[in-house]
Amino acid sequence: MKRGGLHHNEQSTPITSRAMAGILMAGITLCAASAPWPSAVLPASASETTMILDELRNVKVGEMVPAFKLPGIDKTTYDSSQFKGKVLVVVYVSATQRSSERAAIDAHQLKKDLNNPSLEFIYVTTDLSKTTYYREFRDQHGIHEPLLFDSARDYYGDLGLIVLPTTIIIDKEGKLARVISSYKSDYPHVLRSYARHTLGLIDDGQLKQLLEIKDFDRTSPKSKAARHRATAQLLREKGLLQGAENELKEALKHDPENNEITIELASLYLAMKRVDDAEAQVNVVLTKDPENRHAMLLNGIILYLRGELDAAQELLDRVLILNPDPARTHYYLGLISEKKGDQEKAIYHYRQALKRLIDDPVE
Repeated sequence: MKRGGLHHNEQSTPITSRAMAGILMAGITLCAASAPWPSAVLPASASETTMILDELRNVKVGEMVPAFKLPGIDKTTYDSSQFKGKVLVVVYVSATQRSSERAAIDAHQLKKDLNNPSLEFIYVTTDLSKTTYYREFRDQHGIHEPLLFDSARDYYGDLGLIVLPTTIIIDKEGKLARVISSYKSDYPHVLRSYARHTLGLIDDGQLKQLLEIKDFDRTSPKSKAARHRATAQLLREKGLLQGAENELKEALKHDPENNEITIELASLYLAMKRVDDAEAQVNVVLTKDPENRHAMLLNGIILYLRGELDAAQELLDRVLILNPDPARTHYYLGLISEKKGDQEKAIYHYRQALKRLIDDPVE
């Protein structure tokens, strides 16, 4: 799906790297406001926020789901048309993210339990560089359903995903039936209920009864942490950064080993211009997980802000391969190149960032 974009005509006035940076800063700011970290969990503690959580930005329930044609880990190209006439569960996951792993395991178990020929499951990820991880994880858990690579994030953008993991259920006509955003303790129960309803095995009344069953503990530490984390996201979107900080600190009290919350706190500190505090949180994560790609990205930004351009560039080049946030990574690589006086390379990175902020590629 193409939208209007910015084009650079070589015969027109050349675009300077500073002008490109200004354009990108506005674009990245807008993206940051509308698309949180892939691992972020949005509000899930009240009915209103749950409704916001379980949706896609670009497709509403009852609308046709965009088509896809993506390569699989088995070297086969998968086309959405081959699932026509079946209920399709798409689990969009992120590599090495615990919640994505749990969603994949639970979805696979449901596929086995229901054993319904009219029900298909696929997994989709942007993490092409993590093929070895996915092969090992799938072998370990006996997962054989197709895993597709959306390395350019085209399908991700067409759907308008908000968080990862996200599970979408598509009915036999190709329309969006249900969305489950993130992973909570009731995920297996909710997914089973939605799948059975979409297959026509239960009616609306039975679905409502099933969803009212409280067979999970909302008072667990992780549930409390998720609620504080959700509140922090809302406060940050409203510009109430001090309140967001307090909520993330409370979340960490309930779930102190959660790297994703720590990364969100580090990102918040950067937004508050508290670089030392951000660095301290990033180091907490990197001590436990040296290859955590989101922590590495923030560390690269911190190095840039401290003026350590060579170290920042080296790290961000590595991060670019890991692909946690290509637009942001290219943007900072552009800033680094500009500060080093490499105008051509700066414009290259700014253009690459723009390609990921809009659908229409820069020529």
